[in-house]
Amino acid sequence: MGAAWIAWLGGGALLALAAWAAFLSPMPDDGTAPRLAFAAAAAWIVGFGLLSTGGRKRAAVVLVSAVIGLVCIEGAMRAALGSYYEPYYRPHDAWLYEYRPGLVRTNVVVTPAGRERVRFAINADGYRGAELRPAGTAKRVVVYGDSFIAAVSTRLEETFVQRLGHELAAGLGTEVEVINAGVAGYGPDQALLRMRAELPRLRPDLVVVSVLAQNDYGDVIRNRLVDLGPGGELRPVRHVMTDETLEVFDVPSLAIVRAFSAMRQRMAASAEPLPPVDLSRAYIAACESEHRFVVENDPQVMHPFWDHPDEDLRLVPSSESARYKVALMKRVIAAIRDEAKANGVPLVLLVIPAANDVCPGYDPSPVDLGVFPAYRADNLARPIQEAADALGVPHVDLFGPFTATNANTLYSRDGGTHWNSAGQELAAKLTARRIEELGLLER
Repeated sequence: MGAAWIAWLGGGALLALAAWAAFLSPMPDDGTAPRLAFAAAAAWIVGFGLLSTGGRKRAAVVLVSAVIGLVCIEGAMRAALGSYYEPYYRPHDAWLYEYRPGLVRTNVVVTPAGRERVRFAINADGYRGAELRPAGTAKRVVVYGDSFIAAVSTRLEETFVQRLGHELAAGLGTEVEVINAGVAGYGPDQALLRMRAELPRLRPDLVVVSVLAQNDYGDVIRNRLVDLGPGGELRPVRHVMTDETLEVFDVPSLAIVRAFSAMRQRMAASAEPLPPVDLSRAYIAACESEHRFVVENDPQVMHPFWDHPDEDLRLVPSSESARYKVALMKRVIAAIRDEAKANGVPLVLLVIPAANDVCPGYDPSPVDLGVFPAYRADNLARPIQEAADALGVPHVDLFGPFTATNANTLYSRDGGTHWNSAGQELAAKLTARRIEELGLLER
């Protein structure tokens, strides 16, 4: 077979491969991309057969040039972007997912000072930051939590975890290693399961578990890792990760395909604005729908990264779904306490308040007390604090100090609800002060 015919078959195969990649793209698609790719493959095969011998040779040259060009573009993108489009996570059988060990990614963050690049690196043990020291060479503190702790958009030295380490070292006059075990999207149930597996190996001197009042109640519901038994006891759920759920972890290996998918996502986000929606009622409806999974004993894991606010507890705290969340959260905190105790490790709970409950004017649609008369700013944070008090778990209450401060300076305004570096700094100082008051690291 001549080189031209090889180019013909190769071209058809490449275009068919492109269609297959379009089908597997993680971005939503209405089927246009694969149809176009298959049409291009058919046109190439039919058109090539109709060309003269000279035309086939010229087509072969075009194809080879295009392939070489694509290879060069792929290489240039990998060199320029590094791991920018690499996946953050990998699935895990016990706690659904975790960061990929060895991940190094540079994120572009928009700040009031402009755009800046933030390096996000995961060490060989799966934690953000430097490689772990040998156990016993320094006081060791492990901090579990979600994206507030992982702080993907914050420089490492400005994160809560790093600042907590500096504060504790200064107060104790000795070296302190603080391990960042935060993972974006995690709930306290996932922290519990990781503690159970990791504390015997890490042998820390102290464990800090953060609970985000805004959505961690719902995380425990959506994860379907634990629920309450008939007597109110905490029991494991034999959760099911569906193929649709697992698709969120599928990322194409080619940088060109990843960049194309990201471009489609940005274009979709900047398309026609959505019609006005009553978000409060929409979130309450979502909370009630999720609660039905529990009532019906459905083991299916819902979207692991969908962290919408717990508006049922915030606005209608007497509702069935809200009361169940409070009871479940208390049992999870009790299990976290017991796990720390079983490993002989002191525990501190860090309660992080929701931005729109402590920042005046943060929420563009303030709560209408005529519609939701039971709303109080501490409806989300207070049950966690009360559970900690009832269970004898030392905790750091950020709600009061953040409310007393100009909390608008403690949270970002980039479209999310995360705290900024100033918020992390204040939280680190308050947490270190509480740990020192209790003498938890003086043993």
